[in-house]
Amino acid sequence: MSENRPQADRPRMSILAILSLVFGVVSTLALGFVTLDIYYRFSLRGILRAHYYRTMDACGYFFAGAALLAILFGVGAFLQIRLGRGRITGGRAARIGLLLVPAQIMLWIFLQVIFRPPEYTATSTTCFNNLKQLGTAFNMYEAAHGDRLPPTAGWNDAVLRYARNKRIMVCPETFEDIPSYAMNRRLNGIAESEVADPSHCVMLFESAPGRNQSGGPELLPRPARHTSWDGREPMYFVLFFDGHAKRVAESEIKYLIWDPRVKSNRPASE
Repeated sequence: MSENRPQADRPRMSILAILSLVFGVVSTLALGFVTLDIYYRFSLRGILRAHYYRTMDACGYFFAGAALLAILFGVGAFLQIRLGRGRITGGRAARIGLLLVPAQIMLWIFLQVIFRPPEYTATSTTCFNNLKQLGTAFNMYEAAHGDRLPPTAGWNDAVLRYARNKRIMVCPETFEDIPSYAMNRRLNGIAESEVADPSHCVMLFESAPGRNQSGGPELLPRPARHTSWDGREPMYFVLFFDGHAKRVAESEIKYLIWDPRVKSNRPASE
């Protein structure tokens, strides 16, 4: 009996403290995957990027769950240690588990604000500006040809002489030296007076690489080359007949006007 008493009186480690430390470490690993998401969500292209964010969202939920459990187990461990009156230890492990969580949250906020890949922003901005410059070239062509657009069959060649740089025909997201914009087929040689709603009628839009392409929404690149800032919504760049360009979400494509005879019932800003 006397030999067993010292062993029986030895303080035992709190299971809650161990769990707090374990979930704190697990949430740190999950945060690592979420942090990678900040970059790779934008660097991946096409269908990879379209499906990638779902997996990363799962990691985000896993991080939040693990962090919450680390806090709950940590608080429970401290209560257990205090009520144990020296018979239970593990305060250091619980403290580490608790401190990991706010440190992770602060790091995540910092990375969300600071660490934004410049390549994604640069290529998307260039692609968007290309459309605006093509709109200027179209205006110059119209001024020289009786206020009429070029024939859709050879619009690349017709407008190229009015473009300062042939590179504006190419979206840098395609990684090809081939024109990657298409003209609305229904605007073949049309004059502005024949367009019912210039601010809503599509004139140019992104397409798969190819010369002198013309058509409708069926030519939009699938999957989209661009996404919203958080990578969730596929985005397309569109130039309208009045010369303004716009980022259009995939869910908004159905509202675009392709027939020059149709007038939209939506405000010009939409």
